[in-house]
Amino acid sequence: MSEPMSGKTDQLTETTAEVERLRAQVTQLEDELANLQTWANGVVADAQRQVYWLDRMHLDLDPIMRHVPFDFALGVYQKLAHWYRRTRNSAGAMRRFIRRLWP
Repeated sequence: MSEPMSGKTDQLTETTAEVERLRAQVTQLEDELANLQTWANGVVADAQRQVYWLDRMHLDLDPIMRHVPFDFALGVYQKLAHWYRRTRNSAGAMRRFIRRLWP
């Protein structure tokens, strides 16, 4: 008769060990969740700060983000090239004008 009690005791011990293992796993997962929530709250806070300043300065990023980066870079290059040509030509014209005035 000691054998049936021994089997139940072993089964109870195994069940208790399994419950303790699962409790430890739940505790670990709760800690991971708390760390993940802390990280996510920090990311959201940073995003809110950035959006606040964009909104306060009335900057709309949608038009910029709609363009392909190559198109945006090409537009910047074209504007810089136009500015360079304009200032170079006006500087040359200014030099020619000064030469005419100088005896």
